[in-house]
Amino acid sequence: MDPSILTARLKAVAEREAQPPAVETNIFESQYAARALLTELETELLQIFNAATGDVKKEAQGQLGKLYIELAVNLIFCKETSEGKEALEKAQSLLECSRGRTFFDFEADKLRRAKALLEAKAKAQKVAEMKAAAAKRGVNVESKTSADWLSTTSTDLEPVIESFPIPTTFGNVDYTHTDLLTKVYNQLAQQYSEWGEYLKAEQLLANAEKIYKDWAEHSPIKKAAVISESPASKPDTQFLVQQFKLENNALDETRTHERQMQQDALEAKLIARRKKKGISSTLETTAANVADEHRILALQHQQERLVQKAQNLRQKLTLEETITEDQRCLAANMEEQFLMTCYGIAQIHSRLDRPHQAAAWFQETMCRQLQLRKFDRTNWVSNCAHLANYYIGEFDLLAAEHCLLAADIFAPMIEEAEVLKTLALMWAKYHFRLLKLNRDVDEQALKMETTDTEGYLLLGPKTLKIKERPHVPKVCFSRLPINPPRQHIDLITTLSQAKELFTKAMDRYTEVIDFFDVDLWTETRIEMMQNLSTLHECLIYYEDSPANKLSLHEKRIPYLSDLLDKFENIIFTNTVRQFRFELGTVHVAMADILICQKLNDQANQQLQAGLAQFEQFTDSFKTEFDAQQKLKKASDRLTEFVLDEDYIQPYILGYCHLAQIHTKLKVSAEEQRANIDKALECYTHVLAFAKKCKLDKKACIRNEMNMCHEMAQLLPQAKLTSQIPIRPVQQPKTK
Repeated sequence: MDPSILTARLKAVAEREAQPPAVETNIFESQYAARALLTELETELLQIFNAATGDVKKEAQGQLGKLYIELAVNLIFCKETSEGKEALEKAQSLLECSRGRTFFDFEADKLRRAKALLEAKAKAQKVAEMKAAAAKRGVNVESKTSADWLSTTSTDLEPVIESFPIPTTFGNVDYTHTDLLTKVYNQLAQQYSEWGEYLKAEQLLANAEKIYKDWAEHSPIKKAAVISESPASKPDTQFLVQQFKLENNALDETRTHERQMQQDALEAKLIARRKKKGISSTLETTAANVADEHRILALQHQQERLVQKAQNLRQKLTLEETITEDQRCLAANMEEQFLMTCYGIAQIHSRLDRPHQAAAWFQETMCRQLQLRKFDRTNWVSNCAHLANYYIGEFDLLAAEHCLLAADIFAPMIEEAEVLKTLALMWAKYHFRLLKLNRDVDEQALKMETTDTEGYLLLGPKTLKIKERPHVPKVCFSRLPINPPRQHIDLITTLSQAKELFTKAMDRYTEVIDFFDVDLWTETRIEMMQNLSTLHECLIYYEDSPANKLSLHEKRIPYLSDLLDKFENIIFTNTVRQFRFELGTVHVAMADILICQKLNDQANQQLQAGLAQFEQFTDSFKTEFDAQQKLKKASDRLTEFVLDEDYIQPYILGYCHLAQIHTKLKVSAEEQRANIDKALECYTHVLAFAKKCKLDKKACIRNEMNMCHEMAQLLPQAKLTSQIPIRPVQQPKTK
């Protein structure tokens, strides 16, 4: 069939699909009518294919592959996914045969499909028999999938990923329909991904990637590095010719400039001789000659670079003349399909929980979108903000900054509120993490600890450089008017610099705090409130004024306490615990400042507030344990209180804080002795709990246990002397 006739027929199919249905309830009416046209066209092409030979049969084979792609899209749109998958597989087989310069055998394909269907039925029957046998043994077969009933010896029943072979040697390959074959792989991968078969989808996309790389290696248009932006675009030879003329003009200007510089050098020699400032004529001449030599060498290098550029342009023009319009159309289609392949691979990695590979492929997708200028600005900015969030989570703040600067270029051109607020939130997180990183580095330097902090290396007193981490992909949007990612961070050393970062973060958080409400954005809101509290804590580190420190601590309390009333302890147990622990530490920190100022009454109020928070924090573990036991059968219930390993250190730290608060309260001597008894009870409880659970050898709580042993020995003596020893309590290492 003539290609123009096929194009016209397929255009008629598309127009029929676009027509609204005569009956509103039959939403697929237009699709069914278009499918009838496709089926009629399929019959004609099959007749031509079976009767033809040579090039005519080859052309008909490619046309059939294109037809089956359109038929598959129609079937999938009408929710007939199995039939659509079968049509895509037919298109795949036809186009792979065209690629390998062979002809597809429809009869052999029917026999293969019939055999595969019989094998599938046999597997299903055997699985059903195994389920029935398991049910007779009293096993709840409904709680397991079919794969769970396959015995270890029945390897023939295990799910096997179908292979989709492509030629490994490319000595005799036809690239005419390569773009269609890539499109089939992409659509099949998308279908398998929707069914949850991600490994099959990954293999299909890997095949699409191999095909693209093979095409790119042999394509003359890739060698010329000239890719048309659309199939209808003409070769951009005028631009190349113009560049070539500009380079030749630049060469002429260079020669003129060289002669002028030589003349200026002679004049400079004469002026230097006239001035006679104590420099001998020999030295004067030598200096002038050296300067002239440097100028001439620089001009020679510049001239060589311009000549090389001109030669490259001549080669591009020569290759440009050999590229046909069909090759340009194929190149445009291949670039567009490979863009879809990159996006599909990124999604598969994301769904298979491979964040580093997903980030690398999302970045590749976004760079290719910029190259082809085929992207939606709103989606691109949204993806860039999420990519920045990934780098912030990996402590690569320099890459995150580069992504956010790239997103800012297109941000003024979009109106989607959620995307703009998300971008502002990422900027806030970036400034917050930058201030926190500076604080952590300074703390470690004071403690004489390692200079390796969260993926960074301290090179000097004011410079922090990122370490090379192979698993974290590098990012650079070179096509945008922004600088590449910086290689080091300038550390802040003064309060004014810390306030500048603090203000930037607060401005961004203020911009988005009303948008991300707790009802619709619960996790985002929780993280935002925790970051705001920690942001104030970081600024406190650089403050010297006790009044300012007290004021900043007071501002932290609403961020943490306002959400506690909206959370149910059962649903958000860990979040409530984190907030209560941090609130307790805030009240204790405020009390310490007030004690230094001799404001004992106010300090006691803060200590009582902290005491209440830590009591609720420690009680929540016992409450959760009791609730879990009530849900179990009587025979499975535990009588003694136990904790998961992740909760042991926070639980012990909570009791340590309770003990220290009791010893800090400024009360009468009699009440102080009672408080010492309460503190001793807390330390004794920790030691008894550790002994019962055999925690003495746990490395994660070694410091806490040593402190409890020491305080349990000292407090009885302190009760007699009224001199209470104080030991600082570390923060829990929780995420």
